[in-house]
Amino acid sequence: MVAGEQTPEVVVGVDGSAEAVTALDWAAAEAERRAAPLRIVYATVAGAKGDRAAAQDDARVPTLQAMRAVPAEATERVAAAYSKVEVRTTVYSEDAATALLRAARAADLLVIGARRHGKHVPPFPEPLCSKLGAHVGCPLVVVCDSTPHGSPRVAVGLRDERDAAAVRFAADSAARRGGTVSVLHAWEPWTNSARMAPQVGSMHEIRDEQERLLQRTLETAEANASGAPVERCLVSGRAHTVLAEASRSADLLVLGVHRAHGRLGRRTGGTVHSLLVHSACPVALVPLSSQRRGASSQDALAR
Repeated sequence: MVAGEQTPEVVVGVDGSAEAVTALDWAAAEAERRAAPLRIVYATVAGAKGDRAAAQDDARVPTLQAMRAVPAEATERVAAAYSKVEVRTTVYSEDAATALLRAARAADLLVIGARRHGKHVPPFPEPLCSKLGAHVGCPLVVVCDSTPHGSPRVAVGLRDERDAAAVRFAADSAARRGGTVSVLHAWEPWTNSARMAPQVGSMHEIRDEQERLLQRTLETAEANASGAPVERCLVSGRAHTVLAEASRSADLLVLGVHRAHGRLGRRTGGTVHSLLVHSACPVALVPLSSQRRGASSQDALAR
């Protein structure tokens, strides 16, 4: 590392909720694996006029107390379980999305917690998750309040060669865990015209082309360079179904984010949205290389 250069951080958002505590624990363990500092971010609109003025408003007093208590409790929790991790805290007087995007500008990873609302979880992903997924420049990990598997296996969904960055991220994550990376490419043996099945010969050709695409992407990503064993999985089926099933036996599910611009601004696609709802393990969203920090925004196909 160049002298004076700061070590990239793992950033985690906290708000005192149970799901934020789950995310904090996950982020602290990841910071330890990376030998990276952990920055705990707490955001609140209270205090925007200054602590003294805000304290005069009785309605704001609990929030001002939380501004001190929540980051302090989070720091104590990490120090007790991960004594080797350097902990830094920042309190922002602004909304959570703006604060986390600001804190993540120079980060290697941003981690947030998210709550699922019942069996069918229709309200999820939450607005915060959707906004961060569409705009953050570093990988974003969304940790839900589900029981972790404890498996060192990392699964990554591959759509096309643009997902090489996601494959590299997954391979590095597996190597840190001493586990295996499973690269899954789902394809559907149907034609785009009237959803009709192609002839047998054509199906073999399509499968061979998908196999070549998988191989090219693995070569581009240099997945083997991480040292983690690589499993190549070419699966017939819908991507969100295949990946949701893979998440049941994985410690982490990694997705490349193909962002699109619509009338309501930048957004992530349907597969990402579906897996944030249905994944059985934490989900890492990795921006395309052209959308990483320091690069200009570009239109991309929605995943």
